[in-house]
This record gives sequence, C-alpha cells and structure tokens, in this order.
Amino acid sequence: QALLQIFLLGQPEFRDRLNASPSLEQMRQRVIATHHLDPMTPDETLPYLEHRLKLAGWLGNPKFTTEAAGALHTASGGVPRKLNTLATRTLLMGAVESTEIIDPDLVARVLKDLGNETPAKAAAYVEKASKASDTTPDKASMPVIDDSRLLDHEARIAMLEAQIQEQEAALRRVLTLLVDWVERDETPARASAA
Repeated sequence: QALLQIFLLGQPEFRDRLNASPSLEQMRQRVIATHHLDPMTPDETLPYLEHRLKLAGWLGNPKFTTEAAGALHTASGGVPRKLNTLATRTLLMGAVESTEIIDPDLVARVLKDLGNETPAKAAAYVEKASKASDTTPDKASMPVIDDSRLLDHEARIAMLEAQIQEQEAALRRVLTLLVDWVERDETPARASAA
C-alpha cells in the first residue's frame, strides 16, 4: 500500500511540462490517473450559473435567459473562471440598471464596456447565441452603438455620483450623532471624576 499519495492540479501548461521534460520521467511513471477538465458546453452554462447563484442565496431574480447564457458561453469559451468574471460583471450592470431579466443585449453591453470586444463581435455573440437556441434575433435585442448609448452611460454615472453624495451625507450624519453620543457619555464621567 502506498504510504503517500499526491493529488496535482494545474493549468494545461503543467501537463505539457510534465510530459515534455525527460527529467520528470520517474514522476510520470508513478502517475496512476490523469484527467483534463474541458470547458463547459453551451448546454451546461445556464445550469452552472443558476447553481452558483443558488449557492449564494439567489431566489430567481434576476433571471438569465437561455440566449444570455449562450452569449456568456461564447464570450468565455466555456472556461468557468472567465464565465464567472463575465457573469459577475453582467449581474453588476443588471443591478445598476435594476434589471430583472439578464438578456443577450446586456451581455453585449458588458462585453463592450470591458473593452475586450468590438461592437461587431458583441453583436455576433448575440446572434450566435440566438441561433443556438433556435430563435432569430430581433432588431430590438441587437446592440446599437450611437450617441444615445453614450448619454445613457453619462446618465448612469451621474446617478451613481448622486448616490455616493447621498451616502456621504448619511455617513456624516451618523458620525456626527456618534460624536455627540460619545461626548455626552464623557461629560458625566468627567464631572464625577472632578
């Protein structure tokens, strides 16, 4: 019976280095089993997202559409780490916009905001995801990049700045009340010490 068992995890580069290095032949001979985890398939993406959300206490709002999950899969290549990052950014934008349905248009806007994709590629993600779900995209769901989009972003930034100012004002009020409370408690203690 083996006295020591080691479980190794790594990127594909680790497997390549292990197989390519002659000096690691002894180690390769002792490997009992290997497995390469492939990216998720498009059909696995939506159940994966919903599972992760349920673990975090999600109660069904906001809801990812099948097309949005397809767009996220296409953009991430099915790699969970990339998918998680894109889904988090999409949920964040959905929260800023108070969205109850996460659709391909929102995913395309997140991809555009990330600066990793051109608007044409973001539109291609939406179209490919729509075809994968046997629906044809309508013009309303396709991202339109124009000056109104820029104005929309400026309006959102202004709204966020206003919220920050409100939070700062509330924080100042709470701190003032806290200072008043501490000073009131110190006054009787000073009088009794005198």
